[in-house]
Amino acid sequence: MTKIKKFWNKIKLLIEVLKQQIATIPTSAGIYKFLDHKHQALYIGKAKDLKKRLQNYTDPNRLNAR
Repeated sequence: MTKIKKFWNKIKLLIEVLKQQIATIPTSAGIYKFLDHKHQALYIGKAKDLKKRLQNYTDPNRLNAR
């Protein structure tokens, strides 16, 4: 298996875990944080509908290189 294929398999697994966690998130407005392994904020965002915003991050076709 190539390194790229292994990488995408890990990404797919992580996306499935995120989808399970997102299922419990409310649809109300709020903020979300992406943290690194040291729990330092990499990105802080806000959304009118948290569940909808976070679901966007689990669709590989919608992800860009930012």
